[in-house]
Amino acid sequence: AVGTGVFFTPIPMKLGFYRWLATKAPALLGFTPAHLYGVPWGYTFQNYYSHCDDIRGQRALVTGSNSGIGFAVAHSLAKCGVDIIMACRNEGRCESAAEDIRRDTVGVVG
Repeated sequence: AVGTGVFFTPIPMKLGFYRWLATKAPALLGFTPAHLYGVPWGYTFQNYYSHCDDIRGQRALVTGSNSGIGFAVAHSLAKCGVDIIMACRNEGRCESAAEDIRRDTVGVVG
């Protein structure tokens, strides 16, 4: 328990453990706070959207899609050509979010 507790303190960051871990295991880079210390993430949205052909033309129901994570998910799926069904509690904010997504994804065909 003490060993595990050490990882939740600033000690590993001060010793450079997370930076070392990010250089030895690049797959763990997003799971460590190493990016705060000058280690580049190596992640781009172009890499993320390169696999969109697998889901293009599908339909998705996204709850809470007028803000936060739900909006980000709906926006990302729309960029991939997925038809989005937005489920929100507030109709006005939902319509506003839908307009934002439509404006950003002009020309994307599902």
